[in-house]
Amino acid sequence: MTFQGYRVELGEIEFHSRKFLNGINTVVLPFFNKNNNTELTIFIEGIKLDIKPIEDYLRSKLPPYMIPTKFIFNQAFPLNNNGKIDKNELKKILLEK
Repeated sequence: MTFQGYRVELGEIEFHSRKFLNGINTVVLPFFNKNNNTELTIFIEGIKLDIKPIEDYLRSKLPPYMIPTKFIFNQAFPLNNNGKIDKNELKKILLEK
């Protein structure tokens, strides 16, 4: 995906966040803010944690434009009929926040 003129690999952000969180599931999705600019949200499965250490780690591994601006914690990710994480349901959660 292209984001702010840069090529962004959402999977790379997910990889680094999972590595820091010892394998906890994460999903990164783009969203449009109030000014209609694209930002990144990271969904983290499990109980709410202090995001400062995660953010600091991602800043040490990724360029600034790839750092999520919104962190959302879900007890369990919704799954689709195939047993995969249902990103459409996560998008609905994002719109509610």
